[in-house]
Formats: sequence, C-alpha cells, structure tokens
Amino acid sequence: MRETNERLMETFFEGVNSHDPDLLVSVLAEDCEINDEGAPYPYDRAGLHEMHSAFYEHFPDTRFEILHRIVEENGACYVYRATGTGRGEWPEGNDIEGATMDLVEVLVARVADGAIVGLDFHMDTEILKRQVWGD
Repeated sequence: MRETNERLMETFFEGVNSHDPDLLVSVLAEDCEINDEGAPYPYDRAGLHEMHSAFYEHFPDTRFEILHRIVEENGACYVYRATGTGRGEWPEGNDIEGATMDLVEVLVARVADGAIVGLDFHMDTEILKRQVWGD
C-alpha cells in the first residue's frame, strides 16, 4: 500500500508542477473530501480542478517543491514549499500583480481503494494573506 500511496501523491504533485489540473485530479476519488485553509473559496474535486486552473493562470511560475514525505498504509503527509509570482486579480477584485508567494505547506492525504479520498492542506494563512493579498 505504501508504494501505491506514494505513486498517487507523486502523480498529484506532478500535476501541480506541470500545471495540469486533469492529472492532478486523476488520482482523487469522485467524492474526495478536501479541506484547504488557504483557498479563497471552498471546493470539492471539480472545484479543485477549477481552482488550480485559475491558480496557474494567476501564478504562472508556481512550483511546489517537496521537502519531506511520510508515506503510511492509509495515506501520506507531504511537506512542500509553494512559490510563485502573482499576475492580475485573484479571486476577482483582489490585486495580486507582482505579489510573491513563498511558504511552507503541509498536505495530509487519506487513501482507500487505490485513490485519494481526503486531502487536508495546512499552512500559515496569515503569511499567505500578507504575501499575496497584503492583509
């Protein structure tokens, strides 16, 4: 199971770093439960696809560098550094032009039946807000 879980997570991050939302969601169960403290709005699997499409448009140089992995029988925990420079307004009405995002995040994934069934993103949302939206 650990090998499968690592493959799922590596595919997820490959989708993120190749800016391919189709690949990113391909490893998620249809009813995947997603919790993301730093997202500008709540979303499900389809919403994750939509959000990442917008994210790549507004952070065209975004990169998630994996810093540490813990892979277990029922899931995995990945620590990564997210970087990118903002372009335009995102979400609508929030000017992010030139804003630099550089923060460490933690992603905890739950896996069952060969798919990711749960994702919990954790980050210091205050740092994210200051870096991206200036709050």
